[in-house]
Amino acid sequence: MRKEVFTFKGQNNESMHAVVWLPEKEPEMILQVVHGMTEHMGRYERFAQTMCDAGIGVAGFDLRG
Repeated sequence: MRKEVFTFKGQNNESMHAVVWLPEKEPEMILQVVHGMTEHMGRYERFAQTMCDAGIGVAGFDLRG
């Protein structure tokens, strides 16, 4: 599994933290994850590993608040 961490500018020019987990081969699809309140994308690392093992990429960003 390859993990790519990056930031992008959101509303009001706020910096947003994002992560993409990709399988070693070309992914068959990408699954977008939106976390729940008081969570963060780091909690989805094990889930992302399972998906990548099945050839599915996972992406998401940390919501503000």
